[in-house]
Amino acid sequence: MPSRHPPFDNDEELPEVRNESQNSVNRGGHSRDPNYLFRRAIAVGAVVAVIATGAIVAGRLIGGDESSTSSGGVPNDWNRVVLVNERTGQLLVNDADGETKLRISTDARLPTDIGVVDTMLMLSTPDQVAIVDLSDESVELLNLETNADGVTMPSGSALTLIAADTSGQRAVMGHGPTQEQLDTDFFAPVTGARYDFGLTRSDPSGRHLLVTDSGNFQSVLFSFDRDEPSFFPGLALAVNEELVVTAQNVGNDATVSVFDHAGEQISSGRTPSVRAAMIAGNQVVLVTVDGEVLSLSAGSGNVSSGDQLEIGTVQVGHVATSGDRLIVVGSAGTAIISTNGNILGEFEGAALHDTGLDKLAPRRSRCLVLSRSSAREILLVDMEDGSTVAEAPVSGTAFASADGCTAAATTADGFEMITADGNTANEVEGDIAALSPDGAAVVAEDSGRLDLIQTSTGSASADPATAVDMGRSGQLLSFAQL
Repeated sequence: MPSRHPPFDNDEELPEVRNESQNSVNRGGHSRDPNYLFRRAIAVGAVVAVIATGAIVAGRLIGGDESSTSSGGVPNDWNRVVLVNERTGQLLVNDADGETKLRISTDARLPTDIGVVDTMLMLSTPDQVAIVDLSDESVELLNLETNADGVTMPSGSALTLIAADTSGQRAVMGHGPTQEQLDTDFFAPVTGARYDFGLTRSDPSGRHLLVTDSGNFQSVLFSFDRDEPSFFPGLALAVNEELVVTAQNVGNDATVSVFDHAGEQISSGRTPSVRAAMIAGNQVVLVTVDGEVLSLSAGSGNVSSGDQLEIGTVQVGHVATSGDRLIVVGSAGTAIISTNGNILGEFEGAALHDTGLDKLAPRRSRCLVLSRSSAREILLVDMEDGSTVAEAPVSGTAFASADGCTAAATTADGFEMITADGNTANEVEGDIAALSPDGAAVVAEDSGRLDLIQTSTGSASADPATAVDMGRSGQLLSFAQL
């Protein structure tokens, strides 16, 4: 086993932190200097997509039934372990052999959460957010009010990071693949806004973010491809690269409307009160509070009835990162619906597993991770056809791979790997703190240290002798491909 590292020894010069919090002031109408966190250069290809004409939109509406979106899931590849000290905010990037490749001072004290997409790392503290570009080691620091949810991602994509204050008035958003950033204080300074950033809707690319503003009874589209926001009446339901869907619920009825990104209405239809939606080509798949599956024509607003869910009162719906599956959560279970409105699977008594990546919405690229608290078990479900890939009793914390088809759960003697090939017990010291995106390694916390341990499935089990020391515990951690 490699020797233990001295914690956070750093005799090298650290990159300078551009602390933008000095320009931030309390709310109340005071002016502030420009915030350089706001809006990096927009990719040329994205600009071309924005200026598409209404005729192009109309052409899309009369196309096929299947969505043409690409996956917004997290890649399985990784070659680095990212660690952030929970007291000082110092950031270390280690390789799989435990060698430190980067040391960056963020100046973000007492961090509570991190998120990593490509080379973008977002770090939250009780009242600040730091954005670190791991490719050039630059750091940008911004003051926020108390951050309730830490670093989150929008429902529908795992490519964008969000840090919001508890007032619901402001959030900082970062698009990992392009390193673009957006500060809602400057992009959409709306008086009386109360955004529900925890239920942000996104297309798989993570570039178009639809958020309900309950303070003004509207929805707002924040897009990295537009220079200004767009506003829509009603609650945010769904968004793709060209369309926005909102609902205005009155009593047991709703008006569901379809718009283009500029805010021009294309169609609307009357339905019972709805809780979930997915844009599927020229149709919008809807699910009512009572679990009825409906189909609304995006071009005409005509509504037709479909199947009936048996998962109790519908609470919320999420579009998978592939863009072609609607995951519906009810009071008595969870269901998966395809783009043609067919029910692929219903799972009684099962709820969304909320560890790590799935903190506020399911974001695995292939399998849905569910848990049944009454039976203390975990289920891995293939979203392609709704079949159960694996299920196992779980008494401790469970983590899943980026595709969701592999899980690791803490046991009394180590951890258990759960896959389609069966369950494998791995006897190691300590509790697992994370599972790598490809499911090939876990990080276990033992005796105040963090060890990277290769996992095994089938008849073999992990060899504790292969453990690689990653440093002291008391650090936030993630994985990255650099």
